[in-house]
Amino acid sequence: MLKVRIRAVWIVIAVVIFVVFSGCTQNTSIISSTEASPITTEIDLAVIDRYNTRAENVNSIIIWYNAAIHLVNEQNNILENKINSAQAILSNGSIPYDPSTEQELQAAIDDAISEMVPIPNDLQPFDVLSPSDHLSNQEKNMLATKAEAAIAELDSFNLPAMPSLPNYTSIIEAIDGSLAAYQNSVKSFQQITAPSDQFVINRLGLIDSITNIEAVTESHDPNGMLNKENGYVGCVYFLDKNVDSSGLVIEPGKDGPVDIGCIGGGAIEIFKTSEDAEKRDAFLTAIDETTKQSGSHHVHGTLVIRTSSNLSAEEQAALTGKIVDMLIMVDG
Repeated sequence: MLKVRIRAVWIVIAVVIFVVFSGCTQNTSIISSTEASPITTEIDLAVIDRYNTRAENVNSIIIWYNAAIHLVNEQNNILENKINSAQAILSNGSIPYDPSTEQELQAAIDDAISEMVPIPNDLQPFDVLSPSDHLSNQEKNMLATKAEAAIAELDSFNLPAMPSLPNYTSIIEAIDGSLAAYQNSVKSFQQITAPSDQFVINRLGLIDSITNIEAVTESHDPNGMLNKENGYVGCVYFLDKNVDSSGLVIEPGKDGPVDIGCIGGGAIEIFKTSEDAEKRDAFLTAIDETTKQSGSHHVHGTLVIRTSSNLSAEEQAALTGKIVDMLIMVDG
């Protein structure tokens, strides 16, 4: 509705300027043909009236022109506020899971800046002359002379081209869309940066093939790495129904995910930093070279996501993908 009202005002402005300016142009020819005689010793105060009439006509055009400029400026202010808000969010240093979302948001901001319509300066109205009965003849004569010269200035007045009323709807929508994608990506990265055991457990529970989930404790940690130097701050094991359990050696009373280990499905090892996660991944890679029972392991954020060696490579990749999707999924 606001856009319709702005467009309607814009049309009225254009019509008024055309009508008034056309009338002023016709008046100019009349004034030019009747005002050729210079002021002599006789004081021609009528020239002041003619000037004032002409000035008022031109000033009416200027008023509408300035009103049009202000409408453009209002639209620019809306876009500028949107740009500044998005740029402030982008500049706070948050890390997105998908770096391309940051690049796309910056591109949307840059496009918006380049599309912003330049705003010309407001036009200044012409003064209206007011001769007073208290003026001396010399002062009245000077005023009439000033009016004569000012009429020539009015005759040469050219209205600058009026800027088009911009429609920034698609540009603002592009910023909003890119901003939402970037903020979701930042949230996704935060979710895989040292999350709690419970968060990981909840997200693993959304995967159909995962049947049992258990977090390690300091008294029940096969690797003995929980809260140790360079160790993880959390670790969650899980069982997956795609693993053939008939080939697993399971001791009586030790049939839980932690006791069975990664071979039963996999594990999510949670580290404080991505550097610690990378070191752990490098260690696992070194072990891969000495055993044929290695499963897959990949670093995402500060997590090492491991899957069972009893899954095929395709199954390992599929399971890892599902886990990542659940971990980075943003609610709402």
